[in-house]
Amino acid sequence: MAEPAIPCPIFPPYHLWDPYTECFPENRYALAYLKGFGADCEPFSMIRLGSWYIRAIAPSWNNPQKDFNVATHHLESMLNWSFLQGISLRDWTDEQFIDYLHFRL
Repeated sequence: MAEPAIPCPIFPPYHLWDPYTECFPENRYALAYLKGFGADCEPFSMIRLGSWYIRAIAPSWNNPQKDFNVATHHLESMLNWSFLQGISLRDWTDEQFIDYLHFRL
């Protein structure tokens, strides 16, 4: 299956975020987007891990909405880049991390 070329928002806006949801992703458009990637990318496992990560760091936030937006922005960027490269975020090498940083700069 051809990989989608346009990054997609994966996490919901802060006011709709449910940190205890077991439905990943919550948005049907994001779900359709993620189904376009191969199993090697582990899109659903990586989204679940990302959601758990956000839930784990949330208690440390001073400004929850702002901090949520910053965290999800960077996490979505990493996930989308990883999926478009055809790799799982879990499998990044040092070289791929450097490539991602060059992409972000």
